[in-house]
Amino acid sequence: MPASLLKLPYLRELKLPSNQLSGFLGEFDSSPILEMLDLSSNNLQGQIPMSIFNIRTIRVIQLSSNKFNGTIQLDIIRRL
Repeated sequence: MPASLLKLPYLRELKLPSNQLSGFLGEFDSSPILEMLDLSSNNLQGQIPMSIFNIRTIRVIQLSSNKFNGTIQLDIIRRL
């Protein structure tokens, strides 16, 4: 997934479930109005970038059914 896709200034929702995306997610420098991120049911791996949790406008994050590993501290999730 090209990083430039996330920088589109009017991007509110990014829904790419079940698209056989693979590889690692880089840090997010996203649209200032992104509200929904759905990358579920792909083959993404590695750690979930902590920058996802810094997106102030995000309301829905769906990353299930991938191959992520690592831990996320509960206080980071509470900030959402």
